[in-house]
Amino acid sequence: MPLLSLFRRRHPRETSASPHPAPLYRRHLEGLPYILPKDELEKERIDFQHHLLRTYIIKGLYLAPIGNQVSDILDVGTGSGRWAYDMARLFPQAIVTGLDKEATRRATAPTNVRFQLANVLESIPYADATFDFVHQRLLVGAIPIPHWPLVVVELARVTRPGGYVELVETGFIFHQVGPAMRRFLDWGLAAGAQVGIDLTIVAHLDTFLRDAGLQYVHQHLFPVEIGHWGGKKGELAAKNTYAGFESLKDFYMAKLGLSEPDFLQTLQALPAEWERYHTVGEVYVAYGQKTGRF
Repeated sequence: MPLLSLFRRRHPRETSASPHPAPLYRRHLEGLPYILPKDELEKERIDFQHHLLRTYIIKGLYLAPIGNQVSDILDVGTGSGRWAYDMARLFPQAIVTGLDKEATRRATAPTNVRFQLANVLESIPYADATFDFVHQRLLVGAIPIPHWPLVVVELARVTRPGGYVELVETGFIFHQVGPAMRRFLDWGLAAGAQVGIDLTIVAHLDTFLRDAGLQYVHQHLFPVEIGHWGGKKGELAAKNTYAGFESLKDFYMAKLGLSEPDFLQTLQALPAEWERYHTVGEVYVAYGQKTGRF
């Protein structure tokens, strides 16, 4: 049964991880080093992940002390737009711009949401000091290692003095893992290296912010239990992790020459291991303030 059917079987935000494979070939963006698909299945998963982050992990939409008077907000890598829409409702006086190579527009979008098509690896098509708050989330699988400093400098460039840049990422940093999980993570590191992607770089977000000239940088680490042993949060985290890992099938097979049975055998062993070993993942949130005109 495809993942899409499972996402729709229950509440759209709280769905089951599938023991059955998604379609072999998922839609990917051409010409970009993005390791995940860009299709309806992925849109539903990242909507689910947004719910997980907002409700159970970060317990909010952001951490930076931006105050209540923000007027211009930029969401880089907006994807399905869910974060941008929620921020637009929270700050009805602000204009929230979602920037993405291929953004998804919804019929229920708030009137104060705008979309801009752009590739952050090239540039952000706005003048210096345009936004009070610049937010970038879950792009570790899209930004090659050499581009990270350049991207964060660009985020800082379009931020107004006194404004904040915030980065939110979850990557391949897990603790208390079993042999199947270790194999899966090693595959990810090896496949990512072929396109210049490092899925463990998420632990250094604060360094990128400081190197870009931002001040008062803070980084927060949120441990995330993976599995039913971690309660409701752990149950939902396991569903999201499984679905996200399943989405890597095309990428792993193309870069590592894995067969579909080999991939699925390892993937399907993971949920039981997460319970047995009490596996824990990590989410990082880092923010910094722009204090000068640079």
